[in-house]
Amino acid sequence: MTERTRAAVTARGRWQVLQQRFFRECPSATAAELACLVGLLTEDPSAQAQAWLREGHVFSLNDGPVARVSLFQLKDGQPRPVIAEILSTLGKKFTPWEIALWFTKPHVDLEDWKRPVDLLDKEPEAVVEAAKSTTEEVVY
Repeated sequence: MTERTRAAVTARGRWQVLQQRFFRECPSATAAELACLVGLLTEDPSAQAQAWLREGHVFSLNDGPVARVSLFQLKDGQPRPVIAEILSTLGKKFTPWEIALWFTKPHVDLEDWKRPVDLLDKEPEAVVEAAKSTTEEVVY
């Protein structure tokens, strides 16, 4: 195995560990599971989740061949309005996985370096501002 191949394998392994840790820390659901959780009894159980995704109310993450929605994006069975606001900012520059990790890492612009996911209820405006500051280009 070449050094380059070894480095790629190591990076892929670290990425898989990071993804697994995210799914352990942040409960999630497939579109069909989400329909059950929010009490939707329709012929197409994934329709509501697909509509939320299409309209930018939530984002999904690939877990192998399955797309999953992190449940922190919902409150009382509906998407949190603050998520759409954040996605309109972060979604312009980041992939869904980068957005997911942004929510779960301490942020310099939040009091005591809190994680955005921990402030969605208490300080949603601060989380929106942190998202905006994340995407601002720094000019020296």
